[in-house]
Amino acid sequence: ICGSYNRWLADIWKQSNGRLRWMAVLPLLSMPDALDQLKFSKENGACGIFMRPLEGNRIFHDPYFFPLYEEASRLNMCLGVHQANANPGMVDMLSGHDRSGERFMQYRIFTVGAFFVWIRYGMPAMFPDLRLGFIETAASWIPWAIMELRGRMDTVDSALPDNPMEEYNMFVTCQNGDDIPYLLTHAGENRLVIGTDYGHVDSSTDIDGLKTLQDSGRISPEAARKILDDNGRAFYGLKAAFS
Repeated sequence: ICGSYNRWLADIWKQSNGRLRWMAVLPLLSMPDALDQLKFSKENGACGIFMRPLEGNRIFHDPYFFPLYEEASRLNMCLGVHQANANPGMVDMLSGHDRSGERFMQYRIFTVGAFFVWIRYGMPAMFPDLRLGFIETAASWIPWAIMELRGRMDTVDSALPDNPMEEYNMFVTCQNGDDIPYLLTHAGENRLVIGTDYGHVDSSTDIDGLKTLQDSGRISPEAARKILDDNGRAFYGLKAAFS
C-alpha cells in the first residue's frame, strides 16, 4: 500500500514537471523495505517523510528508527510528525473516554509527546541535521512542553538552549486560533509554519488561513512572511536556509 501511494505521487510529480513536492509514506514495520521506499521517493520528488508519534508498539525515539533518521539526514529529507496514533490497542482504549468526537486523547496529545521525547532523550545531538516538523496539532502547547523540559533538564546535566526549536532544527505548524504573538517569544520567527489542513474539513481546517494571518495585523509583516512562506520552504528544503 505504501509503495502504491508513493508510485502514484511520483507519477503526479512527473506530470507537474517537478512543481508538486510530496511526503513519502513508508512501511515502517519493515525497516529494509522502508529504506528502499525512501530511496525511490527521494529520486521521484519527495522532500520528506510522513510519520506518526506512535508506530505500532514503538515510540518516536525508539532506536529501531535510527537507520531511517540517519538516511533521511543523509538525503536532506525532513520528517513530518503528523497528529496520529498507529497503535490500534491504544486507539481502542482511548476511544471510550473521548466521546466528544474530537479525538484529542487518541491522536493530538501524542504529537506533543513526540516533541518532548525527541529533546528529552538527546535525539538532536544524534541527528543534528534532521529537520523535524510537528503537524496539525496547532502550536499553543509549545510553551508548556518547553517549560516541562526545562524543569527536568535545567536542574540536571544538560540545560536547554534559550530557543530549543531553533537550536534543534524543529518546526511546528500554527493556526490562527493560536496566540501567535505570544508563541513567537518562545519559538522565534523562524520556526512556526502556517497550517490550514487544506483539503478536508475538521477542527484544524482554516481555508482562508493564509490571508487571515497576513491581514490580521497581529504580528509584523516580516514575521507573517516567514510563517506563511520562508519557514515552510526551510522545513521542506525548498530553498536555502534563512538569509
